[in-house]
Amino acid sequence: MTRLIFSSRLTQNAVLIPPKCCQRTTTRTPNSAPSRPLHRRNWQPPTQDSVWSWPAHGRATAFMKTAIPPASRPPPRWTLAFVADVRLNGRLFHRRLRPIGHSFGYPLWMASHELGAGDPPRGIRNRRHLDTSNRNLRDKVQALATAHGLPKPDSITLLAQPSVLGIGFNPLSVFYLSHAGQPLALLLEVRNTPWREREVYVIPANGRTVRHRWQKTFHVSPFNPSGQSYDLHARWPDDGRFALDLSLRDDAGVLFRAGFRLAPLVQLRLVDRVGQALMPLITLGGIYYQALRLWLRGLPFQPYPKELKKG
Repeated sequence: MTRLIFSSRLTQNAVLIPPKCCQRTTTRTPNSAPSRPLHRRNWQPPTQDSVWSWPAHGRATAFMKTAIPPASRPPPRWTLAFVADVRLNGRLFHRRLRPIGHSFGYPLWMASHELGAGDPPRGIRNRRHLDTSNRNLRDKVQALATAHGLPKPDSITLLAQPSVLGIGFNPLSVFYLSHAGQPLALLLEVRNTPWREREVYVIPANGRTVRHRWQKTFHVSPFNPSGQSYDLHARWPDDGRFALDLSLRDDAGVLFRAGFRLAPLVQLRLVDRVGQALMPLITLGGIYYQALRLWLRGLPFQPYPKELKKG
């Protein structure tokens, strides 16, 4: 099998290394017998502009391979990597306080992107956010802000999990809206599964530390009934770091806490590439796995409240 050595620029710096059977080359001059094969220790990989051949073995025929300069290489048709302004890594935590104590946390990879007039980067699709239309995402956010009586934001940063190979699910996407250099509002887009519904909460920013409480109007967990409220505590990402805490409470007090901490990736390691590629599956799998654990521990299942049903 042919091996590939990759550098940090996946599609531009790949060097093709032939298998061991092809690492012995022979030289032939006119009217001379083949010379002694070179030992593979002396074999050097081809340079970017070199041309080298594979010797014939058995039924195979000689194959000529020409290295293509990076500038003329066509872009890949698809890739596991996504393009974003800032790639982020941190940790997600969940903690249920009652009626059954249950907590967990796992690594989290997300991306932040400054929305512009053009198309979003690979992995961020217009129809996956706010509504199912393919309208520009920045236009959607500005129209939503205007509909809630807010001035049109001049800066919009999206924090989300990009999809990979068309697979993606964001339980929570956060839009940070700024106007004249000051925090304007947060847009929280919440999705549920398996119903695949969405709810968007528009939260005015009262400074660079946002605190807000509102009544629950959307069914997310089958273990949480209606008649509850949310407490939000979020920090504005001036330094590129994201922090958000969300508490669910009822008349007796807080019964559930969740949140995340994220910081920009300084160096993209192999574990980060793998984590980014698997994040959609980790998210969906984790939701159903933790729900199964709660059900097996005896937490009562709550049917979809009629007063929270959409449509």
